[in-house]
Amino acid sequence: MSLALMAVGLIFGRLEIGVMIRIIGAFRASHRSRTWRITRGRITHSEKVWVGARTRSPRPEIRYAYDVDGTTYEGNRIVFEYSHVYTADAVDQLLKAYPVGASTDVYYDPNQ
Repeated sequence: MSLALMAVGLIFGRLEIGVMIRIIGAFRASHRSRTWRITRGRITHSEKVWVGARTRSPRPEIRYAYDVDGTTYEGNRIVFEYSHVYTADAVDQLLKAYPVGASTDVYYDPNQ
């Protein structure tokens, strides 16, 4: 019995450490982005997709194009986050904020 409890404790401890690592990574990326440059981009794709094998969850799929020094790039990151869990209402709000053809600010790392 005690070995089973120890195993469960180790599993949950490992999961918590994994979540903390992702949170810290998202925070660091967000902090670094404060020095990035800004250019204008346009939304090229915006739709709600459903992911998951057993329980289907909504997720926004948003892509945009932007130019830097004559080269066109594409991106899909809207925010730095550690979790990709959305409600259907949250997805709808994001899609309304980023419709296809809309112009938007794009922050980019000039070193990458």
